[in-house]
Amino acid sequence: MQALTRTALVGTANMGGDVATIAAVDELLPAGTPEQRLLWQAGGLAVYSAAGMLPGQAALQPPAEADPVPEIPGTLTSITAACIAGELGGLADWLAARTARANRRLPHALLPAVFAKPATFDLWWPVMGRRGHWLATQHPDWRTMLAAKQAPTEDEASLKRIWEEGGMPARVRALTALRNRDAAQARELLAAVLPKEKAEQRQAFVAVLLHGLSADDEAMLEGLLDDRSQAVRQAVADLLLRLPKSALSQRMVARADACLRWQPVAAPSGTVAKLASFLGKRAEPVLELDVPNELPKDWERDGIVVNPPYGEGPRAFWLRQLVSAIPPAHWSARAAATPAATLDLMAAQEWAETLLAGCVAATCRFGDADWAEPMLQRALAEPKLLLQHQEPLFQVVREESRIELLCRQLIEGNLHVARRCLDSMAAPWPKVVAQTIVKALAKREPDEVVQHYEVTNLVQLTLLRVHDADLATLAPLIDIYARQLAAGLTDKIRNLDRARDIVTLAQARQTIIKEMPL
Repeated sequence: MQALTRTALVGTANMGGDVATIAAVDELLPAGTPEQRLLWQAGGLAVYSAAGMLPGQAALQPPAEADPVPEIPGTLTSITAACIAGELGGLADWLAARTARANRRLPHALLPAVFAKPATFDLWWPVMGRRGHWLATQHPDWRTMLAAKQAPTEDEASLKRIWEEGGMPARVRALTALRNRDAAQARELLAAVLPKEKAEQRQAFVAVLLHGLSADDEAMLEGLLDDRSQAVRQAVADLLLRLPKSALSQRMVARADACLRWQPVAAPSGTVAKLASFLGKRAEPVLELDVPNELPKDWERDGIVVNPPYGEGPRAFWLRQLVSAIPPAHWSARAAATPAATLDLMAAQEWAETLLAGCVAATCRFGDADWAEPMLQRALAEPKLLLQHQEPLFQVVREESRIELLCRQLIEGNLHVARRCLDSMAAPWPKVVAQTIVKALAKREPDEVVQHYEVTNLVQLTLLRVHDADLATLAPLIDIYARQLAAGLTDKIRNLDRARDIVTLAQARQTIIKEMPL
C-alpha cells in the first residue's frame, strides 16, 4: 500500500510501470491506462486485506436496575415532552420541580431528548431515574454531563485527589466539599496552591471561603489584599467586609467617617427652643463631604477600583464604592436619625446620586431590612435615579412591606415596575398578589389585555408562580384570552398566538395539578 501511495503522489507518468503489490491481485487487473490500473490495484488490495477479518468483540453491558420510583402518569407524557422541547412558555422549571416533589420520574422514552440538550439536562437530570443514570454511562459525553451534576464523593482522599488533579469546575466542587467538612484544612490546601494559579482560578477558589467564613480566615484574606489581580482583591475585600470586626471593615469605616462628616446643629435655646418644641421641630445634623482628589494607594489595596465606568467621575466612583462598604445602620447612628430621615439628608446633597447608589449597594450587601423599605420607596418614586436598584432591594425588604409596595404598583398601573419586582419574588406568590393582578388588569379593555405584550408576559408569569390552590383566581383573565381565541380574528394572528399560548399554558398546568397531586 505504501508503494501505491508513493506512486499516487509522484504520478504514474514518472514511474516506469505498474507497482508490484500482491501477485494474485495484480494478475486479475484488466487492461487500462496506468491511472486506471493504479486505482484498481488500490481497491483490490483493500478488499484483499479485509477479507476474512473477524468482527470485533463487544462485552454486553449489564441491564439497568429496576427503578422503585414510579413514572409520571401517562396522561402527562405529551405535556412533559413539550416542556423538554422548550415549549409551553417556561412551564418546564415548574414541572421538573413538581415531578421531584411528587417522587416521580421521567418515562424512559423521553430520556434521549433530555440528553440531546445540555441546558435541558441541567433541569431534568434529578428526575431521570436509574435508567437515565445507566444510560449516561453508555456515552462519554453523557457521562461527563452527569458527573458534572453529581456531588463529589464524601471520601476525603477522593476529594483531595480531585482537588489536585481535576478540572477547574471539579476542583471548585471538591474544595467546597472539603471546606464544609473542615474549614481550616480547606484553607490550608487553598493557601498552598494559590500562588501557582491564574487570576481567574484564584478568584473562583477564594469565593469558596464564603462557606463557613469566620474570623479565622481573616489573616489569610488580609494577605491576599496584596494580590496582583484587581478582581481577586475585590473578591477578598467583599469577604472581609462580611466580617464586621475585621481590620478591613474598620479601615473602611474610618475612611468613610473622614469623607462623610455629620455636624450636629447647635440646639436652640430660649424662645426659639420653645417655638421649635411647640411646632414639633428638631435640630437636624448637617452632612459635609470631603472626597480625596486622588485615590490613596491603601484604598486601592483594599479593593477600591481606580478607574470609573463611562459617564461617572472618579471621585464619585470612589465615594460610591466606599459608602457601599459601610453598614447603612452606621449612618443613621451617626446622624441620630431614622433611616428615612438619613436618606432625606443624603438626597439633599450635591453628591446625592452617588450617596444613594452606595447606600443601596450596602443595604443589599448587609441585608438591612430597616433601610431597604425607605430606600425601595425612594427607588419607586424616583425611577430615573434608582431604577436599576429596585429588584435587589425587593429581595431585602420585609415580606409584608414587599407585598404592599408591589400591590400598590399594580393598582397604579406601573406594570413594568411591578413585573421587574415580581421576577425576583420566589414562588408560590401570596394569594393577594394574584388577586391584585386580576383586579388591576380587569380595569383594561379585553383587546388591550391580549394586545399588550407586557400584560401577556405578566399573565404568563403569574400562571407559573401562583399557588396551585390560587390558580382558579386567574380564571377571569384566562377567559379573556379564551374568548379572543374563539373569535379567531384573522387580522390579529400575533394576538391569537399569544391567546393560544396563555390558554394552553393554563390548561397544561391544570392538567398536571390534577394528574400529579402533591
